[in-house]
Amino acid sequence: MPFVDTLELAVILGEAYATMHRALSGLLADGIAGRVNHGTVHLPTSARWFLTAEGIGEAADRLGFATPSEFVRAYPVSQQWLTLLLRRMDAVASVYRLAMALSPGHGSRRSRVEFHRRGRFDATITLHNGRTFGVVRQGLGLRRRSLYDRLRAIAQYDISHRPGTVLVLVPSPREQRLTARLCERLRLEDSYVGVESLDELEDGREYYVFVTTGDGLYRYDINDIVRVDGWVANTPTFAFVQKGKGVTNITGEKVTEAQVLDAVTSAFAPTGAPPEFFIMLADEAASGYTLYVETGASAFAGGGAADEIDRLLSVSNIEYESKRKSGRLAPLRVRLLPDGAGGRYRESCVASGQRDAQFKYLHLQYARDCAFDFDAIAVAE
Repeated sequence: MPFVDTLELAVILGEAYATMHRALSGLLADGIAGRVNHGTVHLPTSARWFLTAEGIGEAADRLGFATPSEFVRAYPVSQQWLTLLLRRMDAVASVYRLAMALSPGHGSRRSRVEFHRRGRFDATITLHNGRTFGVVRQGLGLRRRSLYDRLRAIAQYDISHRPGTVLVLVPSPREQRLTARLCERLRLEDSYVGVESLDELEDGREYYVFVTTGDGLYRYDINDIVRVDGWVANTPTFAFVQKGKGVTNITGEKVTEAQVLDAVTSAFAPTGAPPEFFIMLADEAASGYTLYVETGASAFAGGGAADEIDRLLSVSNIEYESKRKSGRLAPLRVRLLPDGAGGRYRESCVASGQRDAQFKYLHLQYARDCAFDFDAIAVAE
């Protein structure tokens, strides 16, 4: 697989990143592999690996070929082919990232990526289970008409003689809509059209974040929801909204952690004593919410806090307001916690296996998911 980077190769071959890094570093030191730096508008710059002339000779010998020439005829690593791939490096990088996203990434479950010198597909990806994907990439240089001609030709293939799934990469949401309509008209079975560009991100829309880095993180779910709140040139800027799991739903109200954070902080702001710690639990059995709060404003917490927070939640969430008015949701309860309650909750979580240095908690949870008994330490009502 010429011009693959370390992370891509590790995931595609189902090996540990550190193992792959050590192996490639050894090949580089021995002169068997070389590398070239490359990045695109959509992908960060990384070192992409290829076999040197000495490496081709070594591979031919290891794989039982009589001469390097025979090996080159069997595997596309000739100088001309490498030159062609260099000219198409953006496409090569996109195909490898697509293969990485499709591959399991563990257990030595190997995928295979083959680039085509000619034909209708730019590349073919074969997973460990035999499933195949044919990749067609429009990029910025291929005219729409030429892309459509390729797709028409693919549609005429006998499905048994082509990859089982056709993946089409286009540069913008508009091209995605147009190309998807064409695939429908052509009745191109098992075809999917994806946008390669960050232009698909929309201002004001919220997204989950999955992180892949050159240091070995692969599709790592950091459980964050972010909102696109502007652009700097062609790069989107994001604002943190809430943790991804911070949503509860008892009767259809779908309360979010962000709504709870806004309501609680706004309600306590006039007291001058913001909560030291608070957590709201959704009790499905009681069809209601209970806020547990550690604060110096004990009189407000025990008095008007419940009504004010209930009002603010109703303002920000019309479904919550509707369920409260209909009586399907019970009135919000507020229970005051003693000083140090937040610290005791943290100690309990750490004792259960959460790392102390990375301690975080959701301000909104289901009661059934919270192992800590706040009622046992709450101030008597």
